[in-house]
Amino acid sequence: MLIGKKHSKLLVNRYREIASTLVKYGLGWLAQELNLGRLIPFHHGLLGRFKKTEAYTQPERARMTLEDLGVTFIKLGQMLSTRPDLLPPEYIEQFSKLRDSVAPFPYEEVSRVIRQELGSPPEELFKSFDIKPVASASIGQVHKAVLKDGTNVAVKIQRPGIDALVERDIEVLSTLARFASRRIEFAADYNIDGWVDEFAFTLRNELDYRREGQNADRIKRNFGDDPAIHVPEIFWGYTSGKVLTMEEVSGIKINDNESLTRAGLDCGKVVRNYTHILITMAIEHGFFHADPHPGNFFVLPNEVIAVVDYGMVGRLDEDLRLSIIRMYMAMTHRDSEQLMDELLALGVVRKVPRKDVFKRDIGHFIDLFYDKPLEEIELGKIFGEFFALARRHKLQLPTDLILYFKVIAIYEGVSNKLDPDFNLIEFAEPYFKNFWLKSRSVRRQAKRIREASQEMMELGFEVPRYARRMFKQLERGEFTFTSRIEGLEETLAGLQNAADRISKSVLAAALLVCAGLLMLIYQPPGWERIKERLFVVLFVIAVVFTLVLLFSIWRAGRFRRR
Repeated sequence: MLIGKKHSKLLVNRYREIASTLVKYGLGWLAQELNLGRLIPFHHGLLGRFKKTEAYTQPERARMTLEDLGVTFIKLGQMLSTRPDLLPPEYIEQFSKLRDSVAPFPYEEVSRVIRQELGSPPEELFKSFDIKPVASASIGQVHKAVLKDGTNVAVKIQRPGIDALVERDIEVLSTLARFASRRIEFAADYNIDGWVDEFAFTLRNELDYRREGQNADRIKRNFGDDPAIHVPEIFWGYTSGKVLTMEEVSGIKINDNESLTRAGLDCGKVVRNYTHILITMAIEHGFFHADPHPGNFFVLPNEVIAVVDYGMVGRLDEDLRLSIIRMYMAMTHRDSEQLMDELLALGVVRKVPRKDVFKRDIGHFIDLFYDKPLEEIELGKIFGEFFALARRHKLQLPTDLILYFKVIAIYEGVSNKLDPDFNLIEFAEPYFKNFWLKSRSVRRQAKRIREASQEMMELGFEVPRYARRMFKQLERGEFTFTSRIEGLEETLAGLQNAADRISKSVLAAALLVCAGLLMLIYQPPGWERIKERLFVVLFVIAVVFTLVLLFSIWRAGRFRRR
């Protein structure tokens, strides 16, 4: 019971902290929409805001709010920065600036975590262990070390207590998301509560370092002996849920052109290997590194690319990969009908748009790059227009598809710096053709026929049982049919609000009229001394009541316009 009360108190304090931070950065309207206004400590005085020569923009204030709220909300912002189908470009730009580098925690705590996770202190497990970390983030920090056999390794240690803080914030976020889905149209349209559940799953995986090690080993197996890539070895005897030990990688950052040139490396070959890795991961393997910023890619001798940090990965099943290729073919053949059908077949539309408007906008999108020379096509602009189209028609794009688009967008910035003349579309075309031919091979078609036959056979055995049950229910009159009119709930809610306001208006007017009549008709002893004061009190109450009513009407109209 005490634990439950303590947990509830921590949650309430966290809600209050979120509400205060929203107000601090000028997002008080959001605090009110999320029903957090009652938790803002106005009795302590107005909360201060940062000063600036020019007013902060709304996206800047949103970014600073997330930074103040800590690791979970920073990770949330970083994840949102990968969703241009949900947010406008100005928010994506601000959230992309979020960094979770924080002061390192003491070596005593590092030693304690390693001893708890691996059974012995670092002095006994390693030949040497650097006390000072080489990198520190909100979830963990990295130390260099040497194994007993002389192997140089990097050891990542999770920050003590971070898992409990993340779980508390996930519970808060889930509650706020469910509430927002009932109160805010945007949240309902884009299934925000489901998206938060997905974010929670991803973040919990990131807190388990064994998952990151497994991701690295899987990519290593997928590439086999491919000479273009080097995946660091994971030392599982020195790895647990909160400690990850991997081979140390020392190379040149992939976007450091000057250092690459001084080392005598061929930037053109670096770009080709980099492109080969990213396309092969997604199109051939269906399992890709989803955080491809330059700090995670290093160039080794012979233009080999070393890839680190496998905490975030994406998955593209075969159907989604084939859909990507079909969408690419539809765009190159200027077939807006097929592209529209592909998007609808993906199941990405929460509310089916008007097909004529949808098809028209898709046609305009294709016209932006159709018939342009390959060297003039900028993928960043194409993706930007595509995501604007998605937001306009409220498309629910698969998360892993968005992640891969982000990978390509980051890739384009790096490759353009290394070799401005390199053309991704021309280089990638053979990979798409090869995958398409494999998917249409006799062996693959035979496998699909066999799988479909098994499913049909199982369905054939189950259909008679379900049909018999359905007919019995129909005979007993147990079937009920319901109909639902789209938009009726909003209309009824609007009528209810109007009726409430009318009732309040009548009540306020009646209060004034009744007060006046009572003063004329009912005059008990001593009435002369108090009637004026009583009238003033009733009048003030009626005026305040009316002002509150007018304010609620104004605020409702303001949010409808948004």
